[in-house]
Amino acid sequence: MFRTTQKLLGTFLLFVAIVSYSSAGEKLRYHMTKGATYKYKLAIDTKTAMQMMGQDMKSTSGGTMGFSLSVDELGKEGEFTCSAKLDDAKFSVDSPQMKDTALVPSQFFGKRVRITFSPLGKTLSLAPIDSLPKLPPMSPLSGFSPTDLFRRILLELPEQEVGVGDSWKVTRADTVTRMTLQIITKPISELKVVGMETVGSYDCLKISIEGTASQYGTGTIQGMEIVLDGTTKSKGIAYFAPKEGVLVAIEQSSETETTTSGTGEQVFTQTSTTSQKTKMSLLQ
Repeated sequence: MFRTTQKLLGTFLLFVAIVSYSSAGEKLRYHMTKGATYKYKLAIDTKTAMQMMGQDMKSTSGGTMGFSLSVDELGKEGEFTCSAKLDDAKFSVDSPQMKDTALVPSQFFGKRVRITFSPLGKTLSLAPIDSLPKLPPMSPLSGFSPTDLFRRILLELPEQEVGVGDSWKVTRADTVTRMTLQIITKPISELKVVGMETVGSYDCLKISIEGTASQYGTGTIQGMEIVLDGTTKSKGIAYFAPKEGVLVAIEQSSETETTTSGTGEQVFTQTSTTSQKTKMSLLQ
């Protein structure tokens, strides 16, 4: 009888704790420790189906990357500046144009990038510390850059207090350059605290992610004017440790429909569907 009462009391207290957290909420902020280094592992798997000039083509690619964020400075407003670097990486590609199971961008390993984040995880500034090698236009790794990798590496947190059941939106646009194309991405994502879960040694908030994004890009390649137009749908789960103020893990899947058109000496239209899965985890 005594043990049964203890179990009921324990269940009740846990329920009260969850309800109290949900109703009270708290402000979620990154507060990484100066002098500390946070190591992450990122895995990416991609499948693409493409149609161009009546021909269907399929390709798959994947890879793993290990990178480090070393906290160098802390600002008065809670911002923190890190030296970020790629520690290791390996990619594989299987397409009609290329089959390679061991693409290793070792020329980028250890090349540091200075990046400043706000306490909400927004990237405030980003610039290379070390000179980055330039890849030839036809390189299988063309378009890969550690600088782009670190542009939006952290989950964006809300300004307001949140508890279990609360949500917020992320709509901040971003612009990147791929080869000679300048691509603008406009996301509309809803993030929601759906519960609490222990991941490794961290007590985390479990946060669902669901949204869409539009992409539009223009540029010139070998004398041709190129226009890219696409839409992405994505969903995922993130784990954030509020006590330590650190992102512990994030998993996402996405599906992108893209149309690319070219005008000039040659006129073409290419459509593609890309499915991608990513997983990033804190190692230490």
